[in-house]
Amino acid sequence: MNSDRSSNEGIIFDIQRFCYQDGPGIRTTVFLKGCPLRCAWCHNPESQEAKPQIMKDTSTGESRICGRKATVQEVMEEVMRDKDFFEESGGGVTVSGGEPTMQPCFTFSILECCKKHNIHTAVETCGFSQWAAFDRIRKVTDLFLYDVKLLTPELHVKWTRVDNKLILENLIRLKKAGSEIIVRMPLVPGVNDGDEFVKIVSFLSANDFRKFTIIPYHQIWHSKYRQLGYGEEPHSFREMSKEEITQYKELAARHGLEIID
Repeated sequence: MNSDRSSNEGIIFDIQRFCYQDGPGIRTTVFLKGCPLRCAWCHNPESQEAKPQIMKDTSTGESRICGRKATVQEVMEEVMRDKDFFEESGGGVTVSGGEPTMQPCFTFSILECCKKHNIHTAVETCGFSQWAAFDRIRKVTDLFLYDVKLLTPELHVKWTRVDNKLILENLIRLKKAGSEIIVRMPLVPGVNDGDEFVKIVSFLSANDFRKFTIIPYHQIWHSKYRQLGYGEEPHSFREMSKEEITQYKELAARHGLEIID
């Protein structure tokens, strides 16, 4: 886990307004740079490195810098533009990434400011962090959107390059601490469908997790790898049909999970 230079400054790569899939209601999502995982299907490869990067449009040749320093005040100026929408829709602010716990002090300060303005807060996380970061952040977080990608340790290492022991431990600890959690699963054919999916929903059910979101894999990220100069993407997976995704949602529901779309 990287440490912040200060609690007031961090590295972000985007702030998106009027988001509908990062928690309840209309939300503003703050995307931080840096992630300890290297998921083979990552939709935001520009979020992985903690430092700003150059992205070059392969069709026009034009370049842009992805990532910049930002203060909490700058972030909040953007957030407060939508406070009326938050109140009307039951929405709020989501801190995403990358991985927010890689900048724990900066993340905490943003969330703390939001709470002072009575804004609902959510954190999207891969769960791979020391508990100290979660223990601090949870005190100003209304909802965790917590990714569980694979249950089999060997497969987790193969597809994300890290072990999942710490991820699962933190998930259980957050629940015991009383945090509200929606478990999210990126559903990737050939990676975590079939038997692995059953293992995941069985684990969640056995540990009394109830709210569950399936995130279908899409091939929207392919061009980003080339723009970052990574060359051709190392893996390509097929996209599931709506009918297949519905079948997996029904399977999860049969294990007692409430599907959150």
